[in-house]
Amino acid sequence: MTVSHDALRRLMAERKQVPSVPTILERPEIIFPARPTADPVLTEGEVRAMVEMAVKPLQRQLDDQHSINRRLLAMTEDLSIQMRHLRNEVREQPSATSPKPIDLRQTLPPVADITRLEVQLFNNLAAKAKQKALGKSGRGTANFKLKLNVWTCVKSEIRKHREGTCGSFYMTMLAPGSRALRNQLGTALDYLNADDAKFIGCLGGSSKFSKKRVFEQAAIIMPDNRLFLQIGDQRIDCGLPQIAPNDFAEGAHVLRWHWPDIIG
Repeated sequence: MTVSHDALRRLMAERKQVPSVPTILERPEIIFPARPTADPVLTEGEVRAMVEMAVKPLQRQLDDQHSINRRLLAMTEDLSIQMRHLRNEVREQPSATSPKPIDLRQTLPPVADITRLEVQLFNNLAAKAKQKALGKSGRGTANFKLKLNVWTCVKSEIRKHREGTCGSFYMTMLAPGSRALRNQLGTALDYLNADDAKFIGCLGGSSKFSKKRVFEQAAIIMPDNRLFLQIGDQRIDCGLPQIAPNDFAEGAHVLRWHWPDIIG
């Protein structure tokens, strides 16, 4: 005979004289996972917005880096300009250790004696205009002037003489056929046959080493800025010039030639 679980429970309760409480079987709670749903379809605008959100921080970092690079480049350019100006200022300053000219000639030496030539063209128009604006006279200052430094030493000694070994020589440069040329020099430079030149001029008139005018020593600047020097019966081709940058120090040369190391 099979005794059910409930009958056995009641029998045991009667023996113990306690109320019979029916047993409730607890079943574990079973949680079924939610059924997956299909992924939502994003519109083109939503996709673009998500991409922009992801890229925007990176773009901001790139923009900041570009800004830093531009500032560094500007600082580098400013420093380069300052260094160039400083070099030229130092170059123009007389050095206490630089020896004085050792060959004090009144005129340029013969071509055979010259080991190096440096020629600079100065444009004084801006400086004269500034003087005029201040109520000062610019008379006596040439609009365009050549400065010549000459070396007659051996090449290994050239660096020791910043201004050359013969002192500095100057030439006032004037336009061929101009009234100024005729008033100052007459027809003295007609022998150059340089009517097609931009400027011509001769030695002398303003240097402490060359007071008198020397027509046999002259300069010709062609329209393309090629320079020729006439020294006696010899004509030197000094080639094309180095051109000073626009931000060059005020009062510095605008063109510079070297001989025998020429350009062009």
